[in-house]
Amino acid sequence: MNNFDRRSFLKTAGICMALPYMPSLIGQTKKGSNVSPNRLLFFDVWLGLEATAFFPKNTGKDYTLSPTLKPLQKHKNNFTVFSNVEHIGVTGGHRAQHALLSGVLLSEASQFKEGNITADIKAAEHVGVKTRYQSLHIGIDSGNNRMSWTRNGNSVPMVKKLDDVFKMLFVDDSKSVKARKNRALAENSSIIDVIMAQSKSIDKKLDKEDHEKMDEYLTSVRETEKKLQTQRNWIQKPKPKVQKPRDMRGSIYKDTEKIYELYYDLVLLALKTDSSRIVSMQFPGGGAPISLDGIDIGYHLLSHHGKDPERLKQLHIIERHHMEQLSRFMTKLQNTKEAGSNLLDKTAIFMSGCMGNASSHSNRRLPALLAGGGFKHQGHMKMPKLTEMSNIYLTMLQNFGMKIDNFGPSTGTIDKLV
Repeated sequence: MNNFDRRSFLKTAGICMALPYMPSLIGQTKKGSNVSPNRLLFFDVWLGLEATAFFPKNTGKDYTLSPTLKPLQKHKNNFTVFSNVEHIGVTGGHRAQHALLSGVLLSEASQFKEGNITADIKAAEHVGVKTRYQSLHIGIDSGNNRMSWTRNGNSVPMVKKLDDVFKMLFVDDSKSVKARKNRALAENSSIIDVIMAQSKSIDKKLDKEDHEKMDEYLTSVRETEKKLQTQRNWIQKPKPKVQKPRDMRGSIYKDTEKIYELYYDLVLLALKTDSSRIVSMQFPGGGAPISLDGIDIGYHLLSHHGKDPERLKQLHIIERHHMEQLSRFMTKLQNTKEAGSNLLDKTAIFMSGCMGNASSHSNRRLPALLAGGGFKHQGHMKMPKLTEMSNIYLTMLQNFGMKIDNFGPSTGTIDKLV
């Protein structure tokens, strides 16, 4: 670049390009369109699901539901359970949790073209700014656990309080907050203007190869500029008005049943209003007892059961409750009609956890359940050989409408599902 201050240019570019690249079309689905968009939900049971009670004993569509899965009986034809899947080579117990939706440890991200980007963020890039929120990230009393990651290796913060989730989705910002957001967008627009001006000043000094690289780079800058403009439009557009759910005060450990239902209801409202089409939600795994009948030992301690019968009994109560809530949510999706279909058929739900055996902190043989989404569900699929779990993500992303051939360490798709 001869006399051009390359470090100055890259510094400026770095500020701008920290924003994710959005290659998808800009704008919402046309009003009155009869096309129902696809949605993706990722649910993380942080402490996993105890294997002996979760995995069915037999396979195929006519399998017998396991004790943990029995609450899903009415939806048996609408979900698939996978066994013999894991993120091959990923270890670290709780520390591997950040790799659940990518299959890639942060320490090994440089070995992959897109780093350790997670499936939810990959899908959010595809949606772009068609919705107010590209993706929602909800952590139910989830501490500092990091579930979602960008291609640049940055973790995406989670909203943890029920009231904050509701306000974010359905309560309009004050004039002062809108003004602050507009100022931030204007600052980013100014940075883009500087980048474009600097790029033009050096363009004629580049050889053919560098010129092509510059064209690619400027294309991404222009897409970011479009994204900023659309974000300005979203700031001015009123949020959808919905009836606020019942009293949202309480603790997940003191009001477990109520709080779980409320989080699910907010996810349902987000989908129904098309506020977002991608939602990631992490369930708690703290030290306090969950307030369900029969539970008097802390959830995390129960996960370290050491095959103790009483601890396993209580742990299984909690895990069945997860499935009871999932079943209730699936019923609500199924009862929500949309463009000649229903919301369950347009919403793929993935539920798993980063450990196949939390008692020994093992990341092998992970629990995996895929529901809804219009897939050809197969009952219990026991993979004939150890299979990379990212193959499920690749299948989901392709079904979501993405034209990709791989995702992270994937080795193929689950063809029977489509």
